[in-house]
Amino acid sequence: MELPYDIEVMLTRPGMCLSEVSYDSAVAYLMGANMTCHGGILHGFQEWLMIKIEIDTNLMWSELVLHFALPNSESPRDELEKLSDHKPLISFLHQMLKEFWRERNEKGLRIIFLNYEKWLRKRDWYDPTSSKWFDWE
Repeated sequence: MELPYDIEVMLTRPGMCLSEVSYDSAVAYLMGANMTCHGGILHGFQEWLMIKIEIDTNLMWSELVLHFALPNSESPRDELEKLSDHKPLISFLHQMLKEFWRERNEKGLRIIFLNYEKWLRKRDWYDPTSSKWFDWE
């Protein structure tokens, strides 16, 4: 299953859909589309990214994508502000979303959330006293 058509168009031709071709505008567009679909477009994306990035953080998915796109940067957000052309970052976001959707459609959300739970259990700050903890074994 492909990304929804309007999202595919925005990510491949942002100048057609966004008044300002910026990473933050693309993120805002995605968040709006996601809200329209009651969270169905990005459901599991945050968790999928958390597993891949392997750092302990509470950053939103859009900031996690920046960490992937600008891996050598101490502060990806500051680096973003210095860039005059955000199209490569929007293209990177597109690739990440396509990879996520491909995996989500092949294996399902259940495996993403099971892997996320395994990832959480490796963290020293996540234990039986955590509010979201549950016994599953």
